[in-house]
Parts: sequence; C-alpha cells; structure tokens
Amino acid sequence: MTEKEFTQRLEETRKRLYLIALTVTKNKEDAEDAVSNAVLRALKKYGGFTSEDNFDGYMVTLTANEAKRIRSKRRCYDDVFELEDLFEGDDTFGDLEFFDLLDHAGLSVSGRKILILHFLYGYTLAQCAKIVRMAESSAKAEYYKSLDKIRKTVDKK
Repeated sequence: MTEKEFTQRLEETRKRLYLIALTVTKNKEDAEDAVSNAVLRALKKYGGFTSEDNFDGYMVTLTANEAKRIRSKRRCYDDVFELEDLFEGDDTFGDLEFFDLLDHAGLSVSGRKILILHFLYGYTLAQCAKIVRMAESSAKAEYYKSLDKIRKTVDKK
C-alpha cells in the first residue's frame, strides 16, 4: 500500500474509527486521542499493508485497543447519550446509538468486530471472517449469537 492509498483509506474510515473510540472511552477528547494514537501506530507500518481487507480490521482493532488503554487511565461519561450534543445537526448520532447498543449488549470482541465491519463498512460475512481471521462458519455463528444478544438487550428496555 502506498502512502497516498494509506492516507485515502484513513480519511474514508476516520469517522467510523472515531465512533468506535467514542463508545469505548465515552469522552470526546479521549476518543480523538485514541484515533490519533492508532493512526500513528498504523503509519509506522503502512508499507506492510498488502490487502485492503486487512486494513479495516487492523484499524478497528488498533483503535479499540488504544481507546481501552486510554479509558483505563481516565474518567468517562456514564452514558453515551450525554454526548448527543456533540453530533447536533449530524446524521452520526444513529451510528453512536449503534455503538452504545453494542456496548450494552455485552458482546465478545470478535462479535463486535464482525458487526462493525458488516453494518458500518458493508463487508459480507465471508469478508468479515477473513478480516478477523476465523472460519466463515464461526464468523456466521458469532454474528447470529451477537444479534441475539442485541435483540435480548433491546427487549429488556
């Protein structure tokens, strides 16, 4: 992957990465820091990317891990809905609710990644399986188990 391709892919995915970090940190500044740290770490390895499929999965994992590291050191909001004013006039809040739902459903890491890659990035389940490095049948099972957990979470509310 060239530097230009790397930059273009980052610009396409930056908003999604921010939303991932925001749902983990529940703090605007910490989310921005997490994305910046993830981009810096990825920038050191951009020449090593050979496939676009792995790039999205790598960035999702990297951003989530950076956000978790930052969250463990800082105070966060109790509820992601307190952040609604950050997205006033922006259609992003629907995505924010999606991430909050993922957060409250208690999904596994692989289940979260599959749902994010499938619903936000538009990958098929076969492509998601390849990105998270698991068998397609395992990815489908994780996908449906995660959807079931979300359904139960929504029914409780």
